[in-house]
Amino acid sequence: MAQVIDVHAHAVALDQARYPITPIGGQQSAWTRDYPVPAERLVAEMDTAGVDRAIVMQPATAYGYNNRYIADAASAHPGRLTFGFLVDITAPDAAEKLQSWAALPGACAFWLYTPGGPEAMAAENPATHDLLRLADRLGFPFSSNTHPVALPRLRRVIEQFPAVTWTLDHLAYINLEKGPPADEVDALYDLATLRNLCLKVTTRNLTVMDQGSPAHRDFYRRLVDRFGVGRLLWGSNYTASHDRSYSDMVALAKRTFAFLNQGEVDLIMGENARTIWPQLR
Repeated sequence: MAQVIDVHAHAVALDQARYPITPIGGQQSAWTRDYPVPAERLVAEMDTAGVDRAIVMQPATAYGYNNRYIADAASAHPGRLTFGFLVDITAPDAAEKLQSWAALPGACAFWLYTPGGPEAMAAENPATHDLLRLADRLGFPFSSNTHPVALPRLRRVIEQFPAVTWTLDHLAYINLEKGPPADEVDALYDLATLRNLCLKVTTRNLTVMDQGSPAHRDFYRRLVDRFGVGRLLWGSNYTASHDRSYSDMVALAKRTFAFLNQGEVDLIMGENARTIWPQLR
């Protein structure tokens, strides 16, 4: 039976004494403050929803570059949780930090993130490329968090690392609420020629399907046509997305891609992830 794998979930500890809040920029996000989900609850939700594995992405707006909690979560739940870690790629000790986090059990993705995508901008600097090459040698796919306006710049970075598999979070946050805007969609589709790039389609992208709009249904059909089912990955974004239950997030994703056959849906819901991340096999 095909596995269901969530490639973009979050976990936040309830014990702030052991895991202090140290967000990037100094401002904790509302969701990490008001909707914290510890790892044990995430795993319980996965059990209920029929999700086999999850990649827990560092909640940067809670812990900044300190990945200790998600590393501990993966260690406590081997076979269920792995983690995507953050490093300040401009810091003098970036290589040391990278190797330290990468050596921990469950580490699976090197995440280039800060709000608005400045990490992708930092990666344009040739001074950061030794670090990115080190991450590549360590065997980590790169995950990037950026917005439509920065996609042409991100493309230039990806082109410099053609042997690395990249994943792009949340379809680059394109605004789907009032119908997919042509300029943002074009910027995303322009990346389809980058064969080493895969897209994370998460709950924040999928909630528009509740509207039943033909434009939104057509958008996802065209997304599949442009990138192919082999380059799309499902992520819950739980609990940064928290307007519905975790089980409903799984159902929403399956409903969105119901125009595909079961084997193709299985690829998006987990089998593609097993190809990209050896830790999930």
